[in-house]
Amino acid sequence: MEGIIKQLIEEYRKLEEVEAITIAGSRSANRSDEQSDIDIDLFITAPISVEKRRNIATKFSSNMEIDNRFFGTGDEFFLKDYPIEIDVCLFDWQDIVSGLKRVMEDYQASTGYTTCFVHNVVNAQIVFDRHGEFSKTQEKYKTSYPKTLKQNIIRMNYPILRQCFSSYEAQIKKAITRGDLNSVNHRVTAFLASYYDILFAVNEMFHPGEKRLLHILMHQCDKCPEHLQQNVEALIQSVGVDSNSVLACLTSLVDELDVLLKQENLLD
Repeated sequence: MEGIIKQLIEEYRKLEEVEAITIAGSRSANRSDEQSDIDIDLFITAPISVEKRRNIATKFSSNMEIDNRFFGTGDEFFLKDYPIEIDVCLFDWQDIVSGLKRVMEDYQASTGYTTCFVHNVVNAQIVFDRHGEFSKTQEKYKTSYPKTLKQNIIRMNYPILRQCFSSYEAQIKKAITRGDLNSVNHRVTAFLASYYDILFAVNEMFHPGEKRLLHILMHQCDKCPEHLQQNVEALIQSVGVDSNSVLACLTSLVDELDVLLKQENLLD
């Protein structure tokens, strides 16, 4: 299979629009399993026509979806001789450079997932780098985690856990009162996105994405609330089953986060 992947990458590197190619996702992070696909990221300086991309995919697959735009522009297909899915994502190179600067130099935080794409760039396995720009960018941001960014992530995400009028806790309480389980589920997910963003910032670890987050926190981060796994699992399992447990888990999670942030002198 590795030979097939090399042939596929060789086809993409022939395209003048391609600035760099990386292997990303769980395989680049050594967290792949039998369910994992192969993520190939193309960093481009101009759009690649659908026809070109389809012609390349057809050489390796008879089962494909070309030009999916559900989660950004990309192509997905299964290799002819292996039950492996290839997920090709296209990224505008200048957009990536601007986004990295916005986070790593201007220190702009988001509500959840602030440094996710920084993690993707810094940890990607480079397989083609036309002018060496990807390598330079990767090295530039492998430096220490910016202190101001850490502080801004906490300032952005901490108040909306339960402190401000429109906090996730307040929204969840309203949704429970209304019997709106869909909203409860949605807001709990948003709560955890901000909560995890804070924890990865506290540990000065770039956010690794959407998968296995609790496992990563428990096994790779030294600074976590005391009962993190117990409370997160109980929270998720309680949604739609036990509203009192949902609220109790939220309280415990934020209370223990307060302790951690005070210990780290990160609570204003």
